[in-house]
Amino acid sequence: MKQLKSIFSLLLLFFFSSSFSQTIEVKPYEVHKVLSLKLNTIIGAAALDYLERGHKKAVAEKFDLIVIEMNTPGGLLSTTKEILSLMGESDIPFVVWVNPAGGSATSAGAIIASGAHVLVMSEGTNIGAATPISLSGENIAPDENEASKKTSDLKDQVTKKVKDTHSDLARKALNDLRANIESLSQLRGRNSAGFARMIDEGTSYNAQNALKEKLIDGIANNRFEVEKVLALKKISIKGVQFEMKPDRVQWIVMEMDLGQKILNVFASPALAYILFLIGCALIYLELQAPGGYIAGGVGVISIILAALGLQVLPINYGGLGLIIVAFVCFIIEIYVTSFGILAIVGLIAMYFGSSMLYHVDGVFFTFPKMVIYSTMSAVSLSFAFFGYLLKKEKAPSESLLTLKNHTALVVGQLNTGHYQVKVQGEIWRAKSSESLNIGDEIIVVEENKNEMFLIVKKNKL
Repeated sequence: MKQLKSIFSLLLLFFFSSSFSQTIEVKPYEVHKVLSLKLNTIIGAAALDYLERGHKKAVAEKFDLIVIEMNTPGGLLSTTKEILSLMGESDIPFVVWVNPAGGSATSAGAIIASGAHVLVMSEGTNIGAATPISLSGENIAPDENEASKKTSDLKDQVTKKVKDTHSDLARKALNDLRANIESLSQLRGRNSAGFARMIDEGTSYNAQNALKEKLIDGIANNRFEVEKVLALKKISIKGVQFEMKPDRVQWIVMEMDLGQKILNVFASPALAYILFLIGCALIYLELQAPGGYIAGGVGVISIILAALGLQVLPINYGGLGLIIVAFVCFIIEIYVTSFGILAIVGLIAMYFGSSMLYHVDGVFFTFPKMVIYSTMSAVSLSFAFFGYLLKKEKAPSESLLTLKNHTALVVGQLNTGHYQVKVQGEIWRAKSSESLNIGDEIIVVEENKNEMFLIVKKNKL
């Protein structure tokens, strides 16, 4: 009987051992071609576009690995989640290398690093401090002591309810983020509790402590050391186990293009918000005092840049919008006396727009900088040439320096006998002995430049 039990036990052991060996089958993953992306910026629209285009390039040109050399102070949580989704859906493994010495993967950078297939750090770097904060810089984690204070009067009770509601919302956001980072770190075989402390307590780790706490896979100060960490490293890609085998690795660096660098300037949520407010204020000013078009043009450009920074508008659409605004400014410059300001605004809009134009999914066309510079130079020289001809043409004629006998249009009424008129693209105060209505066409009879008003009369055809 004992022999039968022993044979049965051996058979069960053999069955489970063979089944287990099949479930942990590890395939070799050869690494010969690496795409290096240098993420030395905040996590925003420019960073997301840079990583997405880098991933598409890696897929199209059959790279084996994508290495993100990261040095970031953090950024937008929404963008961070999009980057994590990009890494999770990728068939090409991602390596996050916190580099160089003195750099960090802080806040959003630490969350992105938790989802990397391999995570390494250079000596002298740190990772962590991932507690989410609001745009104003306040910690969104709930203050339990404050929320638990007893209140006596009605005012304190209302205040407590508001704080409790804020605490509940903050707690939900915090729990969601903690669960996300714990799940990702567990999937990659890292210390999930350490990453959770980055969220709850804002903990930060240097390279040595991070390695000791099993938060990272190794320390590497150069590419050769990164390859040593990768050697025989086991990773999981969509549930399939691989063992990395780097051999004669070729590193190719993809830098941010001109459009991404420009967009990166406006990637700060605070700056984008300020640009949006400035744009709205300038457009309001244009509507209240029409005629100059300068405030309106600058306002539209500010709103477009704010929309790009806040990821409300796709980059290629924003570039196209800026180019359209540029040509509108050029056309208005012909009819309005702005002394070249509208042309300058148009040139700035054309430069930004041209730099961002060719950011389309599936297209890896890089717009040559020389084409942008040549076009802008040609437009600038054309405006300078025509401006010179106009000045030369007007200079001998004294009559062209005055508004007298020019046709004007009534655009507003101040009080009895006093009006606002538009003449030669400018808004003037005017007096008239005749009763005028808004929209009447008039003739300038006399001008007083010292007191800045005109004397006008109806234009009788």
